Amino acid sequence: MILIDRPRRWPPKRGKWSHMVSDNLDDLHRFAAAIGVGFMYFSNKRGKNRPHYDVQEKHFDAARARGAILVESREIVRLLRGT
Repeated sequence: MILIDRPRRWPPKRGKWSHMVSDNLDDLHRFAAAIGVGFMYFSNKRGKNRPHYDVQEKHFDAARARGAILVESREIVRLLRGT
């Protein structure tokens, strides 16, 4: 299952960005590649967050069309924190 939140402005970067997560890391990588999101947008900093992709707004519709489930940003944050 792939989850994504709505694109929002993220001050450190230009444009709007979403976060995309999954309970299966292999599925997450395959899905990202299928919608054109490069591995350079993958984040898995130890002790800071859980594995996720930062997804540019231009890839949001493709993610939804391929079956990513839209959730609220707070749900993504909850999953990333492991709570």
